[in-house]
Amino acid sequence: MLSRKVTIFIMLISIVLVSACSVLNKSTPEAKIDFRLKQALADSTDTLIRFFGECDGPIEGELKEKIESLGVELQTVTGELFTAQASAEAIHKLAKFNEVTRLAGAKAMKPLKKGTIR
Repeated sequence: MLSRKVTIFIMLISIVLVSACSVLNKSTPEAKIDFRLKQALADSTDTLIRFFGECDGPIEGELKEKIESLGVELQTVTGELFTAQASAEAIHKLAKFNEVTRLAGAKAMKPLKKGTIR
């Protein structure tokens, strides 16, 4: 049988590991923002920034109103994904929402060459 000191030590280590894992699982607002959007936020003055976002559930009703109340202009919403534009301040506030899981900077896309679509 294990000695009492060893049992207490194992229990303490287990508690530390469990609490450390739970802290790591919580996504901070900063962790939700990708590198491209972080750059856009750093370079931003008073311009609106275009970005892409993802939530943990469908964006409708109360959640949609909450997002728009920050000054975020939703452009396309499909299920839990959306495209939008907003000020840097509004994006930082949006990242604090528990429902928001990811925010990414918009990427400029080139149009397809003529004749590639059949």
